[in-house]
Amino acid sequence: MKKQSTHDNEKVEVKVKAAAQEEQMEEKLSPEEVADMSDERRTKEGSVEGTGDSAEATPEVELTAEERLALLQKRADEKIAELQDNLLRTQAEFENRRKRLMREKEEAVQFANASFAEDLIGLIDNIERALSLVSADESNDFVDGMRLVEKDFLGVLSRKWGLERMDGLVGQPFDPEKHEACLQEAGDVETETVAMVLQSGYTFRGRILRHAKVKVTVPQ
Repeated sequence: MKKQSTHDNEKVEVKVKAAAQEEQMEEKLSPEEVADMSDERRTKEGSVEGTGDSAEATPEVELTAEERLALLQKRADEKIAELQDNLLRTQAEFENRRKRLMREKEEAVQFANASFAEDLIGLIDNIERALSLVSADESNDFVDGMRLVEKDFLGVLSRKWGLERMDGLVGQPFDPEKHEACLQEAGDVETETVAMVLQSGYTFRGRILRHAKVKVTVPQ
C-alpha cells in the first residue's frame, strides 16, 4: 500500500513539472505563434481522423511541450540568421570604409606637395624663357650650361617628385583635357592640331597640374 502511494506521488510530481514547463514556454510564445502551431496540429489530426462536418467549429488544440520547443527553436534559428546577415553587412561596410580611408590618406600624402611643385614650375618657366632668346643651334658655355641645368632640374623633379613636363606636343591632336587653346589658325589639317606650345604643361603624379597653352591649327 505504501509503495502504491509513493508511485502515485511520483506521477503527480511528473505531471506538475510538465505543466510548469508548458506554462513557461507559453509565456515565451506570442499568441500568433501559438495559433499557428494549433492550426498545424489540427491539420495533422484532421488528416488522420478524416474530415468531419465543415459547419462544426474546430475545437482549440493545446500545444504539446515538443511542439512549443520546436516553435521556439524555429524562432531562434530565424533570429540567428538575421543577426548573421547584419554582421556580414556591417563587416562589409567597415572594410569598404577602411579601404576608402586608406586610399584618401595615400592620395593626401602623394599630392601634399602639389603647391610646392607649382612653385618649381615657375622656376622652369624662367629658364625656358631665357633659352627661348637664343636659337636652337647656338652653342656656348653659358647657353650649354643653362640647357644642362634645365635637363638636370627636370630629371630630379621627375624622379623625386613625380613632376613631368608635357613634351612633344607639336603635331599632336588637340586635347582639351591637356591643352588650353590660346591662338588658332586655319590650315591643311583634318582635325584640330597643336601648332605651337606657348607655355609648357605639367603633370604631377599622373594628374594634370597645369594645362599646356598652345596655338591650334584648325581645318579650313
